[in-house]
Amino acid sequence: MPTPKAPNPKKGKNKIIFEKLNNIQAEAKFIDIKESKSDILLNIKDKGGVYMFFNLINGNYYIGSSINLARRFRVHLNSVGSVKLPLPLAINNMVLIILYF
Repeated sequence: MPTPKAPNPKKGKNKIIFEKLNNIQAEAKFIDIKESKSDILLNIKDKGGVYMFFNLINGNYYIGSSINLARRFRVHLNSVGSVKLPLPLAINNMVLIILYF
């Protein structure tokens, strides 16, 4: 499973946020959701599990679960731009973390 290395800021609030991200134990981490979309779908196809969207700007997170992670991921991506909720509005600043399959 791909788990690219996240940027490592040297100081301040960003350092704390990235330390939190690095300390999360996970099956996989996808740093750039838009660029990794096809890779994400390939790795979660036909799998259920628990996932987390982690905001790289403020450290907030959303945890969800699904019996079909690929379908749920597509629903989240399709809501970007059409729904005025916190997750779709911040998706460009998020990391997708698969906590458990």
